[in-house]
Amino acid sequence: MDNILKIAVIGDPNKGKSSFVSTLAYDDGVSVSSKSGETTLSSCHPLKIANEIVYELYDTPGFNNDEELLDYIEDNEANFEDFYSLINAFIQSYKNNSAYSKDIEICKILIKKPIIIYIADNSLEYNSNYNCQLEIIKKFNLSSFLIFNQKENIDKRSTWINSTSEYFISSFEFNVLSSNFNNKINFLKMLETKIKEDKSKIQLNKSIKILNKDFKRRLEFSFSNLSDSFYKIINHTSEYKEMNFLESDIQKKEKEFIDKIKNIEKAFYLLVEKEWGFNNLDKDVQYLKDIQIDSNEYTQLFGVSKKVLIVLGALIGGTTGGSIGFSLDSASLFGSMGMGTAFFALGGTITGSLSVLGITNLVDKRTKGFGKQKITILGPLKLNYKLAILAKMYFFVELISKRSHANRNTFNFKENENLMEKLFNKENRNKIVKILNIKEKEIFIKDLNLLLIKNYLNDKKEKTQSLQLLLKA
Repeated sequence: MDNILKIAVIGDPNKGKSSFVSTLAYDDGVSVSSKSGETTLSSCHPLKIANEIVYELYDTPGFNNDEELLDYIEDNEANFEDFYSLINAFIQSYKNNSAYSKDIEICKILIKKPIIIYIADNSLEYNSNYNCQLEIIKKFNLSSFLIFNQKENIDKRSTWINSTSEYFISSFEFNVLSSNFNNKINFLKMLETKIKEDKSKIQLNKSIKILNKDFKRRLEFSFSNLSDSFYKIINHTSEYKEMNFLESDIQKKEKEFIDKIKNIEKAFYLLVEKEWGFNNLDKDVQYLKDIQIDSNEYTQLFGVSKKVLIVLGALIGGTTGGSIGFSLDSASLFGSMGMGTAFFALGGTITGSLSVLGITNLVDKRTKGFGKQKITILGPLKLNYKLAILAKMYFFVELISKRSHANRNTFNFKENENLMEKLFNKENRNKIVKILNIKEKEIFIKDLNLLLIKNYLNDKKEKTQSLQLLLKA
């Protein structure tokens, strides 16, 4: 256990300690509250990857009687051979005194000799109230860093300059709510660069390598499953004999067709959530998942404009004979793809209607044979719905993989439409429609998976600012 990297998060109440732990532990189950003093006990949150603990994060309450604790330390230092014996004596002496419960909780963690991360709000000035707790931390003689959790636009970091040089190795800014994977890795790299103790340097370096490898694995897992699920969706067909079928029987068959697609899509979202460690996504992210393929919003929000669809349809027609179900059905394009929409507001409300589209707007519906041998075939989906489903599934991977586990705010989905055009540039959209025509499953999944990963890792300006706004909380 002594070889495991330990990081203790300390600071005043309601400064973001639990949120910091949540995002570094990749755990949205850490209790986070806006109320001051909600954390009363220390808790350990290990980050475990492939049955190996990468590091242990300790969430601690704020000091309650730091002045009295500092007085105790200074009055009794001469009576003990080492500082840690003194702290153990304090714990034993006051363990039944509820007034010192939070201070004891902090001391129990610090005697484990962790790296100390002290969280401060950069909008608040430094004042003498911090002196006692920082003196206590200093006496433990541990590697300590000051982290400014940006909570307001006001910047008072300059008032902390003197304390930074006296009590901390260095200071950083880290916004726990908007932090993504790169932010976390860069933070650990900064610790590795600044820290002096060799053992901690080695542990940090090892942790960074494990996290980088695991992120790559999660990304490959997500896009591989996306490609597999998408292949099943776009190749889904169903057929039935119309002889003696009532209208209600036909409607049931059509509903079963759409429900099959919905279930494949839903299973994919649950798989991605689990893979990235999310168990408590807010209601608006849940609502994003639940937009139904047979609602008017689907292609308007996730698909492409009529102009782009015509170009893609021409590309298909010129290269594959139009075999993947290209259609410019006016009903499925809602008459005008240019009308403004605002499907999500902060409270999760919707301005568009949720009217359900008929089966012929979604899929190709054709017949073969005559009389008793006449068979109706449903599927595959029409091109605009294929593209919309791919955009939605891809966007969900982007959203989840870049979302901080500490973010409990309402998902802020800006006014938008034709998301496919914002997620994929023209070249990649053209490649996608060519991949759609690949019938061999293994080749299809391999080619699409490679394209999606490259698109994700592409940091060019073609990744529009509007997409970055969409991913912000």
